[in-house]
Amino acid sequence: LSPHRLIKVLELFNASQSKALPFAEHSKYIYVMHKNQRKYLSIFEGDKTLPVVDYMVVLNHGTTVDGEEKNIISAVFLSNMDGNVQNVPVRLKLKSQLRTGYAERYQAIASQYSSRIGVDYVSMMLP
Repeated sequence: LSPHRLIKVLELFNASQSKALPFAEHSKYIYVMHKNQRKYLSIFEGDKTLPVVDYMVVLNHGTTVDGEEKNIISAVFLSNMDGNVQNVPVRLKLKSQLRTGYAERYQAIASQYSSRIGVDYVSMMLP
């Protein structure tokens, strides 16, 4: 895939302060400041116990997008549409990087969710 990079991502969901703060030590919430407002994000949707794991291909990893501001990347999400994998192009702005401890915990949660015997092969054409 070089210079592209396949990565696993977790979808984040808005959470309330009253739900997120008492469970800060559970590593299920991310606390961020955005436009001088506190935001609480969860890796789980509502009361579900499984994360939403998706895959995307970062196009031309390590290079900047011409004509765009700093930290903008081009990517392609691999989405399941009625049993067929579709390429959904997106532009993303990188906001910040998780601390190592959080990243490791979230990777472990995602790995437990998606671990299984076998390999999935996806045939795709990148733009």
